[in-house]
Amino acid sequence: FVPIENDPEVEHLRLCQKLVAVLDDKITGFVGVHEGYLGWLYVHPEYYGHGIGRRLLRGGLDLIDGKAWTIALVGNTRALKLYQSEGFQEVHRYKSNNAGYSCTCVRLETTA
Repeated sequence: FVPIENDPEVEHLRLCQKLVAVLDDKITGFVGVHEGYLGWLYVHPEYYGHGIGRRLLRGGLDLIDGKAWTIALVGNTRALKLYQSEGFQEVHRYKSNNAGYSCTCVRLETTA
């Protein structure tokens, strides 16, 4: 991954409504939502397994209030399991690149 300020999609993040998780005055994660797209779901690795990602995901879905979609990397099994446990289903796989590295992406969507 590249620093967020160097990510070519950072302009999209600026358009998103954002939710930020804070614990003891430390940012532990965030999510961005824009027009049905739930993206930018990140949790600091020190806080994996504490339910922060799930709470951010649910908060983002509450902002969307309808059919939602997201993209995850095939190898990100933690994210894929989280999305699937909250009702997302895989609808498409495709080759892409992430910061110049080839990868396979998965598009996931909710039915509601």
